[in-house]
Amino acid sequence: MPFETTLFQLPCGARAVRMETTGTLSAEDAQEIVLRVQMGGELHDLPALIMAKELSSISSEARGVFTRRDDVRNRQTWTAVVMNNPLIRVTANFIMRIQRSRRTRLFSGEPEALQWLDGQIRTDLVKKGAS
Repeated sequence: MPFETTLFQLPCGARAVRMETTGTLSAEDAQEIVLRVQMGGELHDLPALIMAKELSSISSEARGVFTRRDDVRNRQTWTAVVMNNPLIRVTANFIMRIQRSRRTRLFSGEPEALQWLDGQIRTDLVKKGAS
């Protein structure tokens, strides 16, 4: 399986998931990821740091799995994706545009991705505390 997930704690104290991806992401892999993050999945509603620096390609079937998701637009989860492969970056931007994802951002390095993710969660916590 070209992805592995672990839980970790952001500097603000919130629990998050770290997903390391490698090699080629297949349709089966994409379906497994979606099952884990969608409502009822073990990773639902957790902020995510996706490390895709070792990802070499995303199959067309996997792209289809991700673009057919209709729950992304209203999702409240923040996601930071670290990748430096320009072709994978173009693919990720395309998928994000199709999904109209507003809470996902691409980064070239882990430190800035973690800083952004932590900042988004801190902002959400302040907003919830003000309500």
